[in-house]
Amino acid sequence: MDFLGVGPMELFFVIILALIILGPKDMQKAGRTMGRWMNNLVKSDTWKLVRQASNKIKYLPNELMREAGLDEIKKTSQAIDKEVGKEISQEFEDPFRGWRGQLPSSIKEKVNSPSSENKIDQPHTRYVDGEVKDA
Repeated sequence: MDFLGVGPMELFFVIILALIILGPKDMQKAGRTMGRWMNNLVKSDTWKLVRQASNKIKYLPNELMREAGLDEIKKTSQAIDKEVGKEISQEFEDPFRGWRGQLPSSIKEKVNSPSSENKIDQPHTRYVDGEVKDA
């Protein structure tokens, strides 16, 4: 609930402040007077003109884009953005793709063929009960 840029907590604060300043009897009179004033304002022709002008200003950029044919340009730029995004994502998926074509064939074979034998040396020491012992 947001009326005229005033949230519920601000409205509550204003009511409490008015109750303290005006008192309960004068607050009723002030509320009635403000209600009549707001009713007259909202029903006036000036208020209607202000609202129409506000709506025109709000939608003016969209109308100008439509009249100038910028919708097509916007759609084209979005399509280009999608294409570039796809190319970039493909590049990030395999960043070394271009380099692989330049490698000598002997290195390509070593890189592409997995080795099945274990080339990691076995440890020469082991831990038993927190002490280092030879294997």
